[in-house]
Amino acid sequence: RWPSLLDSVGRNAYGMYLVHYVFVVWLQYMLLGAALFALAKGAIVFSGTFLLSWSLAAALCRFPVGAHLIGGQRATAKASVSSHWPRRWRDVGRSN
Repeated sequence: RWPSLLDSVGRNAYGMYLVHYVFVVWLQYMLLGAALFALAKGAIVFSGTFLLSWSLAAALCRFPVGAHLIGGQRATAKASVSSHWPRRWRDVGRSN
């Protein structure tokens, strides 16, 4: 499970970079009047930005135009673990 999540983050990293700024500014503005410590606001903005930009980048890659614009690969229905992961990580959870 972890390798496939990390593969997804890796595949969508450039798209996340391209769209994250909108979410950072938007979330910071939303929390401007909140009575929270700076560390709490930072954690909320970081997690929200990460999840929202990852979701948007992955959604855009599902369409040929979106994948072409952000330079990603179009997502396929079959999820496979890349061969660059060590064998012990690919075989986690598989019975012999």
